[in-house]
Amino acid sequence: MHPLVAKLLRGLQKDRDLPVATRVRKIVGSAAALVNARVVLRTCNEVGARARSFGRPRVDNRGRITIGEDFALAAKFGTVELATAPGGSLDIGDSVTINYGTLISARQHVKIGNRVNIGPFCIVSDSELPLPLDGGPEDVVRSIEIGDDVWLAGHVTLLPGARIGAGTVIAAGSVVSGEVPAHAVASGIPARVLHVSNIPTHVESHG
Repeated sequence: MHPLVAKLLRGLQKDRDLPVATRVRKIVGSAAALVNARVVLRTCNEVGARARSFGRPRVDNRGRITIGEDFALAAKFGTVELATAPGGSLDIGDSVTINYGTLISARQHVKIGNRVNIGPFCIVSDSELPLPLDGGPEDVVRSIEIGDDVWLAGHVTLLPGARIGAGTVIAAGSVVSGEVPAHAVASGIPARVLHVSNIPTHVESHG
């Protein structure tokens, strides 16, 4: 079965208790978002299968932007901006969701892992002056990396050099200026680690 058909069938099954009219509107909206993504993301270098765009983002690609499969972007209530400078790159993994009002700016390199959720009105910029502002020689530029399964709540800011470990949650309104370990919860300005989960390590059986 085609992956897109399978995805639509799963959606129908999940929404089976909703009124028929509501289900139809959701299906039509998803189909329109698939078509819209082909248009609004056309200046990206690579866009994976089943990308959806609800609303029109602002894409300023003067470097390189790659986007994985099952990407979703919600820009109806505020413009999402994806920007790269000449020589800069923005790499977005599979099953990533970006919410309205968010700016992602890469003068050097921003890497976003798989299954990352970015809340509304976030700023992810590897330079002190995010694009489209002109950066001078005094502008600090350091790459940003976001691991797999990370959740950035609303109004989170990642400053140049931020590193977010896999499975970590950054609370709303936080500002991250350094490294946050995997499977942590961090909050504050600057963000401090509040909790780290004990994730069991794989033990190979020799029995």
